[in-house]
Amino acid sequence: MKRNDASSHYRKKIVWIVVCVVALKAIGTSEELTAILMLFAVFYLVHATLQMALRVLFFLIRWICIAAALAWIVSRLLF
Repeated sequence: MKRNDASSHYRKKIVWIVVCVVALKAIGTSEELTAILMLFAVFYLVHATLQMALRVLFFLIRWICIAAALAWIVSRLLF
């Protein structure tokens, strides 16, 4: 899955969870069931946000390491 597809994938799932919560409230199901689904939606949102943040963090760390290695090689060649 591409990086851009991953964020849209999470957004689609979150939209479906919100639609389910609204539908459950509209048909008058119990407050407990709606609250459980809402808790699941919040947990999933936090999980998706952390996963995307960690992807960005590891991407940056990888490029910083590559830049440091190249700088070390260039400095060894020049000096």
